[in-house]
Order: sequence, then structure tokens, then C-alpha cells
Amino acid sequence: MDTRWRRASPELQQTIMSDSKRSNALNPKTTSYEFLGPPGAFLITVGVPILAYALYFTCNESSGGCPPPVDSLYPSLVGAVSDPAFWWKLWDPKAFALYYSWYAFCLLAWAVLPGDWVPGTQLRNGKYQHYKINGTISSLEPLFSRTYDNCPE
Repeated sequence: MDTRWRRASPELQQTIMSDSKRSNALNPKTTSYEFLGPPGAFLITVGVPILAYALYFTCNESSGGCPPPVDSLYPSLVGAVSDPAFWWKLWDPKAFALYYSWYAFCLLAWAVLPGDWVPGTQLRNGKYQHYKINGTISSLEPLFSRTYDNCPE
């Protein structure tokens, strides 16, 4: 049993137990959504990058500034997308290598660096998902290793 539970007063324990008995489901399914629910989350996830890229590629000096003239949007978009050189300009091997190196470092840091395992919120089945909390040391480790590399001998 959790030590915090043992430290709670008997009145508090009784209140918690009676509240949990009143609830039929441990964690009932959500019946109402904000921002259109799952379709809204999908639209935000897909729409924001599309809007950002559209503004980046259409608001420039070659298109006539920002906002670009409406009559030039479609022809410039078709011309850019149909040109293979446009797609190759989006690829940067150094950025790809740096991004996936950082991702690999994060995975390695999670596996190797110490951290406390803490329980999350109680799930619908009554169990707890445990999480390793080592974000601070994971973010400071590259700083220390870089500083150590630059130390005088």
C-alpha cells in the first residue's frame, strides 16, 4: 500500500473510499469533446503544418510579398510541386542526421541514465502505468559532456 495512503487521516480515507464506491466506472469514457474531438485533433495535426508550409513557400519576394496576390497562388503552387528540384530542396541530409542522432540519444538516455519510476494516473482497468522520470538529467547530460570535452588538460 502507498505510504501516502497510510499517512492520510481515517476521515480522509473514508471520504476517498466512499467517493470511489459512488462511481460505477473507474475512469468513464469521455462523452463530450472540445475542438470537434478526434476529427478536430486530426485537422489541427494535418492543417497546421500545411498552413505553415503554404505561408513559407508563398510569402516570399518571388511571389510578390506577403500576402501574395491571390491569382498567383495556384499557378505558383502547381509549378513548385511539379518541379523535382523543389522536392530535392526540401531534403537536407545534415538535418536528417542531426534529428535522428538526437532521437537516438534520447532513447539511449532513457535506457541508461538513472531516474525514478513513478506511477501515472490510474487506468480504466485499475492498474497504473509507470514512467521513468529522468528528463532533467537527460537534458543536462549533453551540456556536461560538451563542457567536459572543452576542458583544458
